[in-house]
Amino acid sequence: MGRSKNRKRDKKSKKRLLDKLRRALESSSSSSSDTSSSSTSSSSEEAPLDCDMEKGELSLQERGGEPDIQNNPLPVPDNDALDLLGSKRKADISYAEDIHIEIASRWEDFLKSGIERDEKKKIMDIYPIVGNCKLLAAPRLNVEIQSTMEESVLRQDAFLGRTQDELGAAISALAIPLDKLFSQPSEESKDLLKHIANAAKLLTNVHHSLSSHRRHIILPKVNPTIRKSIEQFPIDELLFGQKFADQLKSTKELKKTSLELKIANPKQKFQSKNYKRPWNKSKFKQKGKYQDQKTIRKDQRSRLVRRKPETYTPSRFQP
Repeated sequence: MGRSKNRKRDKKSKKRLLDKLRRALESSSSSSSDTSSSSTSSSSEEAPLDCDMEKGELSLQERGGEPDIQNNPLPVPDNDALDLLGSKRKADISYAEDIHIEIASRWEDFLKSGIERDEKKKIMDIYPIVGNCKLLAAPRLNVEIQSTMEESVLRQDAFLGRTQDELGAAISALAIPLDKLFSQPSEESKDLLKHIANAAKLLTNVHHSLSSHRRHIILPKVNPTIRKSIEQFPIDELLFGQKFADQLKSTKELKKTSLELKIANPKQKFQSKNYKRPWNKSKFKQKGKYQDQKTIRKDQRSRLVRRKPETYTPSRFQP
């Protein structure tokens, strides 16, 4: 009973709110029509029509054009009515403060159309890979795996490797101001040091994710018996590690020794404690399509006794 009463109350409240919305819309439409009619009458009485105006040319108001929203704003409904319509969706992305317009415009051009090949090569030549951090270069594919891969897979891997080389040059460029700020710390440089270090962290993470993606493309083409052991090999200057061949041999030897050491479990006969039911002929499948019928016919023919055919003699010749 209590639930039905609450539902009736909710329905009544919703109806009231809808009536309020209808009344507000009707009042706004009537007020806009009154203002438009009064404005047209006043303009016709006060301002005379020009003689140079061509026949059939009408103003926007006489044609029934759109009303001016700024001069005639719509009334805002109550909060309860707005709740019925539902809440507005908030923007998921939060943006930072604006930078200089010249920097932003150039970055947008680079993001849309990229950098020219010659300019990219010049920039990469200016910022070579840091000497004591050689892993910034793209890891090379192991020769043992490269010989077994298809050309399409190798092309895709080479493209991702070139992208990693560009990332390595970008991180090396950030390393120059980062090293100076870190070697000569000050209160003003701490803020800059923090931002540059965070940018370098994100770029190194992208470099690592590209390496893992390259491995993810290659691993499905590898023998599944070795795949699990290869996945655990670390990434260094080579994509599957410099000790790939040695580790692969050791894993194979371990598997062999484990199989030799493993005791073969003897097969135990299954002895059911249930009562054995009588033999059922329906379990055994028939080998041929007409095997049973043929055997039956053969048995019948072998059992038949061959008799001499009786000759017919008419009754008058009988003794």
